[in-house]
Amino acid sequence: MKTKPLKKPIRREPQQRRARQTVEAVLDAVVRIVKRDGIRAVTTNRVAEVAALNEQHEKDIMQIHSAYKIKSDEEVARQEEVNRKALADAEAAKLQADAELASLAAELGRARQEASSDVNANRISLGAASVRRLNRLRGGGVQQPGS
Repeated sequence: MKTKPLKKPIRREPQQRRARQTVEAVLDAVVRIVKRDGIRAVTTNRVAEVAALNEQHEKDIMQIHSAYKIKSDEEVARQEEVNRKALADAEAAKLQADAELASLAAELGRARQEASSDVNANRISLGAASVRRLNRLRGGGVQQPGS
């Protein structure tokens, strides 16, 4: 003889996540007890004990995951700090190179002015140190002999 299906569920479905997890833990505990010790071993106290162990195990796993996430976040923060420092160092080096270039440009301007005022001068004379600095700032250029 077939039984009619019930129109309403025997119990309400839990709406909140934590309530669903609790129901799931209780049902898992019952299955574990039946598999391990048989149906006669299922008691409310035993189910509560096994479900609590499962819940504690899940909490332990979540704590481990959280610890790895925190460690990962700390590593990301350290790397970001290293990147910020490298960027600041690069910006400082650029400012220094810009200042050197401006200094050389001014020196070159003065030399050109002196050369144009001297009717006998047919070329601009820069010191060897200035030529080396100018070549370095231009990207390595051709090295002057003896530099």
